[in-house]
Amino acid sequence: APHGRYVQVYINGKYEGIHHLMERPDAAFMASYLGGEPEDYDALNAVTAIDGDTDAWRMLQRNEVIDDYQEVQKLLNVENYANYMLLQFYGGNDWDWNTSQNWAAARPRLDDSGFIFFHWDSDLLLRTTRTANVITRGGPGNLWNANGGMRQHPEFLMLMADRAHALFYNDGMLTNDR
Repeated sequence: APHGRYVQVYINGKYEGIHHLMERPDAAFMASYLGGEPEDYDALNAVTAIDGDTDAWRMLQRNEVIDDYQEVQKLLNVENYANYMLLQFYGGNDWDWNTSQNWAAARPRLDDSGFIFFHWDSDLLLRTTRTANVITRGGPGNLWNANGGMRQHPEFLMLMADRAHALFYNDGMLTNDR
């Protein structure tokens, strides 16, 4: 996840409040943490390429790819995606997060490790005052729902169950003790 910190902001002597200053999950960010050069990465801010292009992203959304779990794994880091989706579900992020806004992803272009997702612009996470219907939102590119989406793959659903158990039980990251 991008690192960040809260800062007090003043513009021309006028106090503008507390803001969260954080790294941007772009190609330079990926290269600095994973190695290589920025041009070795595709980085998306929702459906728009901020670095590289959207070719692999569009390929991932094609029916013949999303239907084939082996092909999906070449374009999507499924464990990262499972963790990402579980946090969205847990936080009830159903208002400002949808298929084409408020998410970021990046991938190395030189291997099959796939897109990884970053929590981005999730300022309403855990603030829902109504019944959240996150599961039907679809998330990034509607990968969750489109043409059966990731929900159609028993292997992925088992991975989601395993990740949920790791996060929510036995001192996992989303337990009360953490």
